[in-house]
Amino acid sequence: MFIKLIVVLLAFLSGSIMYAYLLPMLLLKKDIRTLHPDANPGGANAFRLQKSLGILCTLLDILKGFFPVVLGLSLIGLDSIWTLLLILAPILGHAFSPMLAGKGGKCIAVTFGSLMALIPKDYIVLLLALIFIIFSCVIIINPCSTRVILTMITFIITSWFFTPELYVQLSALLISILIIYRHLKAPDPGPFHIQLLLHHVSPEEFISSHHVEE
Repeated sequence: MFIKLIVVLLAFLSGSIMYAYLLPMLLLKKDIRTLHPDANPGGANAFRLQKSLGILCTLLDILKGFFPVVLGLSLIGLDSIWTLLLILAPILGHAFSPMLAGKGGKCIAVTFGSLMALIPKDYIVLLLALIFIIFSCVIIINPCSTRVILTMITFIITSWFFTPELYVQLSALLISILIIYRHLKAPDPGPFHIQLLLHHVSPEEFISSHHVEE
């Protein structure tokens, strides 16, 4: 039990490293929380500062969720309450980072990293990716915070039919609640709008209406 507790704690600490805050501050002397009204210390605001830096920060956010979970699963497996704690740990670390006095990011990239670590034992991350693609590219929903909230509600409902693993199902539920909370707390400005892919959207309009919330 002690080893499992240490593994979960290390996963939390991994998630709490806010690369999208640290790298712009170290490299460009910029605080990305000042770039948008949501004050989000995640990859979305790093993209606003510099695209290449945003890509790097997003990749690091994915990896900080992936590596501790994939390593921890070798000790914990998929069939105990420790599985749930391990999957959640880096996401909670990102959302409530001690590095920023508990004011972390919106958890999208680190969630993908944590759930990717379940492959090949479980493929629930593919379900989440599919739902994001549908609400971003087929049924285009704006603003972004509303899109994410609807994505996570859909994920809650569909995940119970997608995986037989109880603790993965519970992880999907709790992750979704956390992400919904983070996006309700700092919503994006703008009216609610739905557009179908069948309607013509210029590349410029498509790019301007999409960004990653972390």
